[in-house]
Formats: sequence, C-alpha cells, structure tokens
Amino acid sequence: EILLPLLQFCHRHLETEAKDAAACSNQDGALVLLGLMAEYLAELDPLQAEVKARKRRGKSKAQHSVSIEELISRYVRPAMTSQAAFLRLRGAWCLGRFAHHAPKLGRPGVAGGAT
Repeated sequence: EILLPLLQFCHRHLETEAKDAAACSNQDGALVLLGLMAEYLAELDPLQAEVKARKRRGKSKAQHSVSIEELISRYVRPAMTSQAAFLRLRGAWCLGRFAHHAPKLGRPGVAGGAT
C-alpha cells in the first residue's frame, strides 16, 4: 500500500535534472529508497513472480505490478553516468540490491544494456 506513493516520490526526484547539490542529494535519497524497497518491488515484478511464488505459497498475489527492468533503465542506469561520483556509487549500490532480490533480472540471451 505504501510502495506506490514511495515510487511516485522517487519518480518525482529522479526525473528532475541534477543541476545543483540539492537536486543531487534528492536523487541520492530516491535511489536509497529504491534500493531499500528492492525486495518488495521484486515481489511486484511479473518476471520475478515465478521464483517468489515458490517461496510464498499461500500468500495473496500482489494487486499492482512493477517492472524492475524499467526502473533500472529509467532511473538507476542514468545515475551511473552522473557527473557526481556519489550518484554513480549510489546507482551501483542500487543495482546490486536489485540484482540480489531479482534473480531473473534481464531477458535470456540478451546482454546487459543491449537492445
């Protein structure tokens, strides 16, 4: 119930251009939130559902879906090319959190970053 408002909050801060220290700080905070929510967001991702379903037999299915690959491509990857070193570091940390909690990340046979 709280994940979607938090995602909207992150979206608002990650969509703005990091022109000054305050904007960079807001983006850093939004990436921290995404990384901390990675486990819960993985449960909402349809691609991860098969793996997670085995672990949570009997739990109700999520009402909303979230694409982890879309989150990474829209928010995390751009942070990893930021001019601010701490945003690049936070992007790498966030990607690691998603990789840990989303074992089926990526399409089979497609290299990371390839289309």
